[in-house]
Amino acid sequence: MAPLWKLCYKSGMPAPFSTFVGSMILCFVGVLAYHWFGPISLFVVGGIGLPALYALTFYWGDLKARKVFNPTDKDR
Repeated sequence: MAPLWKLCYKSGMPAPFSTFVGSMILCFVGVLAYHWFGPISLFVVGGIGLPALYALTFYWGDLKARKVFNPTDKDR
């Protein structure tokens, strides 16, 4: 399977910075959930957060491919 950034951007651009920030937030939430609630919480956080992150990444990639993004957007 192709890497996520290749699926999102046909031009070969890396994933946007906002996706990186989202990944870091998801990791932080996962660590806190594991600390507070134990291993089962990682399945809940990963089961909800990871698909949401992928969906948003694909959505941002599609918007950029269609050039629908706000021209003042700094996330290019």
